[in-house]
Amino acid sequence: MGQDDGYDDIFLIARSQPWKKEDHPVATLYSAHSGITVDLYTDQEALHLHTWNDALRPVPLKRTQGVGEVPLFGAVSMKMQDWSDGINNPEWQRSGKTVWGMDGLYTTFSSFRFTVDQQ
Repeated sequence: MGQDDGYDDIFLIARSQPWKKEDHPVATLYSAHSGITVDLYTDQEALHLHTWNDALRPVPLKRTQGVGEVPLFGAVSMKMQDWSDGINNPEWQRSGKTVWGMDGLYTTFSSFRFTVDQQ
């Protein structure tokens, strides 16, 4: 990945069993600039991390953030999911973790916890 590409990657989540999804975050992001920390908790087995890297479509800052635009790579998203492309690889045995069709109930757990360093 070049320095101008940002992130658009999927990471498998390794965890010891039994997993207490409410007690151990699978990812933590921290901003030294704002003092904000976000912890992600999930029962999913993969995480898609994506940074804002579309210089052709700038996003304006919120009024409370000042004047200007979100800088390149200045925003990040975390999306919980199962193994990427699992539906096309039956040998991975992911069929019970893949949503396709309307013949069953599929539930997952995900939560974000935000804290702010007051210093």
